[in-house]
Amino acid sequence: MAQTGKTSGSPCHRPALGSLERQLEERGAALRECEDRLRDIAELSGEWAWQTDREHRFVEIFGDSAPLAAVRKGIVGRTRWDVAGADPQTDPDWGRHKADLDARRPFRRFRYAVNTAEGGRMLILSSGKPLFDAQGNFAGYRGTAKDETAQAEAWERREAAERLLREAIEGIAGGIAIWDGEERLVLCNETYRRMYPDSAPWIVRGIRFEDALRHGLARGHYPEAVGCEEEWIAGRLRAQRSLEDASELQLSDGRWVLSTKRRMPSGWVAALRIDITALKQTQMALRESRDSLERAQRVAHIGSMSRSLATDEAVWSEEAFRIFGVEPESFEPTTDNMLRLVHPDDRAIIHELQARGRQGLDPGSFECRILRPDGRERLIRGEGLMMRDVRGEPLWVTATVQDVTEARVAQRRERELEQQLAQSQKMEAIGNLTGGMAHDFNNLLGVVIGNLDLVRERLGGDPETAEIVDEALEAAWRGADLTRRLLAFARRQPLRPATIDVNALVGNTVRLLQRLLGEDIEIGLGLAEDIWPVVADPAQLEASLANLATNARDAMPSGGRLSISTRNRVLDADYAARNADVTPGEYVLIEVSDTGAGMSQQTIKRIFEPFFTTKEPGKGTGLGLSMVFGFLKQSKGHVSVYSEAGVGTTFRLYLPRAHPEAAPQAAAPARTAERGAGERVLVVEDDLAVRRVVVRQLGDLGYGVAAVDRAAAALELLERERFDLLFTDIVMPGGLDGVELARLAGERWPALKVLLTSGFPDVRAGNTRSLADGPRLLSKPYSRDELAHALRVALEGSEDGGRE
Repeated sequence: MAQTGKTSGSPCHRPALGSLERQLEERGAALRECEDRLRDIAELSGEWAWQTDREHRFVEIFGDSAPLAAVRKGIVGRTRWDVAGADPQTDPDWGRHKADLDARRPFRRFRYAVNTAEGGRMLILSSGKPLFDAQGNFAGYRGTAKDETAQAEAWERREAAERLLREAIEGIAGGIAIWDGEERLVLCNETYRRMYPDSAPWIVRGIRFEDALRHGLARGHYPEAVGCEEEWIAGRLRAQRSLEDASELQLSDGRWVLSTKRRMPSGWVAALRIDITALKQTQMALRESRDSLERAQRVAHIGSMSRSLATDEAVWSEEAFRIFGVEPESFEPTTDNMLRLVHPDDRAIIHELQARGRQGLDPGSFECRILRPDGRERLIRGEGLMMRDVRGEPLWVTATVQDVTEARVAQRRERELEQQLAQSQKMEAIGNLTGGMAHDFNNLLGVVIGNLDLVRERLGGDPETAEIVDEALEAAWRGADLTRRLLAFARRQPLRPATIDVNALVGNTVRLLQRLLGEDIEIGLGLAEDIWPVVADPAQLEASLANLATNARDAMPSGGRLSISTRNRVLDADYAARNADVTPGEYVLIEVSDTGAGMSQQTIKRIFEPFFTTKEPGKGTGLGLSMVFGFLKQSKGHVSVYSEAGVGTTFRLYLPRAHPEAAPQAAAPARTAERGAGERVLVVEDDLAVRRVVVRQLGDLGYGVAAVDRAAAALELLERERFDLLFTDIVMPGGLDGVELARLAGERWPALKVLLTSGFPDVRAGNTRSLADGPRLLSKPYSRDELAHALRVALEGSEDGGRE
């Protein structure tokens, strides 16, 4: 069996061996085909394949690409770092690569550079995986490589370009962002990120604009969108997609940015954001400054206007429009339109200003009238100035304008008041002078009249001498009347005020005036009903009306009409402001008008001065109107005059209204003079001559008399002796006047009667009404009978408590 088995076994192995050979050939052919495909793929892809041994030395390279040919020589048998000329011990990248190889780890996209045969450098990108035999032993690496030189250079160029772009956009003052066609962020600079601090963490490349908004909403960075998130997002998207040339946006932190967008040919959109917060703040400050200026102009009533010399363009402030009475919406402030508002008679002023502007000169100050559309004429004042460039060339004419209509009226009123004040001061000075003169004359006349009275008593039956004395007395009394007129002007005449029914007094006076004026002058009365009562001296009021009637008669030598009317008037603060000597209140007006020759303004300014007259010498003293003026002023009233040459003159007398409860009073009846019954009288008079006359007169009237020249001496004598009556002058030297003496004596000796006298009653005489005993006043000069009557009234008492 052994033989049979041996013989039969040999032929059976031949077919099997042939089959194996055929399989090996087929596999070899397949392998070669696979290698060819690999080479083709490598060549077509620009890559090549390689294999290394256990020591990482190249054992085979597959591929015939041009890049491989440039470095193929000298590669087999060497390691990758030997080919690259690198040292893994010193180069970190190569050190990490060698560590991966020693650890049998696959690697991808390891980039290194080698020298080419032509002396250049090639950048190779290599990937590989470890090989193991059937027993699992490490056999080396197999992998692919690729020439990355062109791609690397392109990448470097791109990196450089992007770096330059980033540097460029970072250098832009504003924020810039580029979005692609799908609203994804391509790039942006840091300035853009800082503009949106709430969104900065997710403003990254590739994020969609809507996603960035939703990130912010999720973190509560947009409180204004709470409750309307979708509408808010839609609005922001519309703004983002809008390609308007420019728009201003306010960020959530209050800053302002100017946004501009441009679509590029690629379809991308470049958005530029410029922070204009400082500009907006400047604009707001400028607007506030302009508003403040407008407010200041409204308060000061000063407008401004500017005009370009090159274009004739004009700019007016709001106050300028108000001054000219036009609306900015309907009025174009051109030169022609402005000229239409100027008064025709004043347009030459504006033409002159324009001519100066064309010559490059400053317009300076000007005033002109304007006619506003509402028909009102106003006076404006302007100050012009030429605005020039850095070379001094004229560019603009600018001017301020102010409505000075009321100011000019006020200035005229002020001048009038100043004139009134000056006139009042002049009249006051003249009054002081004339009052002092009247005082001295009264003392002299008192001596003359008193002594003439004594002489007449002692004449006996000599009629011729008595006639001489009477003539002298008559002349003295005319002198006394003259001094009374002077005192009336000086407002120091002793008045006998009473409550007057003005209409009744005027009616009674007119009946007397008819004989005074003659038949050629017609008198007309216009007495209003319900005329208020006044408190004044009726005799002085009658004398004032008589003086005015006399002047009217002299102004109408060929006849005419004299009209006298009365009415109630209220003089308000405005009237008082125009008349410095008037107190606002209720007055009764007596108006006296004539149709005479009238007077000039120069004459009117002087008519109330004493001794001023337009009459021929010897036909007037010039004291009539002075007396009227003084009487009205002393009665707290007011007098005004209006006259036109050839038309006539009107005098208006204003007397203050009396208290409503006051009733007209009748004058007390005169009492018969009586001689004294030995009563003791203390005379206080500083003028020696007057004192002697009074002592003689009192002695003749049956009184016991003692006389001193000072108030202090009178008080000393009153301490030692008893007197029934104190007869004292008011104005005395020594610091204590007659009024004070009467008051002190009344307090110390209540039973002592007092009689005051003065030829120059000072305003202090008005205080006599406040004395307990109500002392009477006897005006100098006085007759012996007047003295006797006053003494008896003072000693026996008076029902009306009035004044002589």
